[in-house]
Amino acid sequence: MWSQIYVLCLGIIKGIEARIDEYEKKPEPEKSAGDDKKAEPKQRVTAPLKEEPIYQSKTGAKMGRREVARSPGHSPAAQLSPLAKKTFINARDKVLSKEQQEALAPEKLLSQFQQYGRALLTQQYIPGSWFQQEFNRRFTVVVLGTPYAELSLYVNAANALGLLAVHSLAEDKFGNVHRDVPAIIRTLTGVITKIEGFKTRFPVHWTDINANKATPEVDKVLDALKTALGQVVGEFEPYSADLGLSMKDVRVAKEAAVKPPVEEPPLIMEEAPREGIREAPRDPPREAVREMAQVR
Repeated sequence: MWSQIYVLCLGIIKGIEARIDEYEKKPEPEKSAGDDKKAEPKQRVTAPLKEEPIYQSKTGAKMGRREVARSPGHSPAAQLSPLAKKTFINARDKVLSKEQQEALAPEKLLSQFQQYGRALLTQQYIPGSWFQQEFNRRFTVVVLGTPYAELSLYVNAANALGLLAVHSLAEDKFGNVHRDVPAIIRTLTGVITKIEGFKTRFPVHWTDINANKATPEVDKVLDALKTALGQVVGEFEPYSADLGLSMKDVRVAKEAAVKPPVEEPPLIMEEAPREGIREAPRDPPREAVREMAQVR
């Protein structure tokens, strides 16, 4: 059972490192045209281009460009036969509802593009709008994979490896888990270091005008990996020499398991109600003290 869980969970975690390496792989240099043999001229398989004047009406009079663009009968839909038009209308009514047809109307699409253009000009860009490639989305796709970035898959894999390895000290009588502990520590350390370094190198797309580098999904995966690594290193550090771990391996693993400090919101002290609270007695003024001294 342990060998199956170990292979499965470690493969899931190593998949993150493999995707990052694949993304950062340099493209192969393109071959120059002189290296390849000259391609033989291919035979023409289509009809030759027409040489008829395109700015000439059916009557023979020449037409301007605006007249050609505005002249009726030149749109693709207008060139359909009556039977094809009827078939197109019937198919459209069966597939699309009236609301969908109205939403796809050219006037509405034009107004949406105009609103999008105004938002770009005024920098009122809504997150998740058309054509915007946010840092979080692009980074999460590379780290967690596609088409579905299952966050729980990586968190559960890290938790399973860490907790099973820690509890094996008391429950694994035959020492089967101890043989895989060095590989777990080195793999978790390498993946954590790879993700943190890759985030600093990952570029911001030119459409992401907010340039927000917050990645909550990947941060949760990093937190799970750091937690598992800290647990395993903390329990197996006394046996590092027997496990084949060097002092450098332990030191690097401890550095990778350190979590960033959590910023706590500032505390706001509310004033206590004055009702029912007796104020401290104040010192009498100097004039009253003098008068009391004279009376005495």
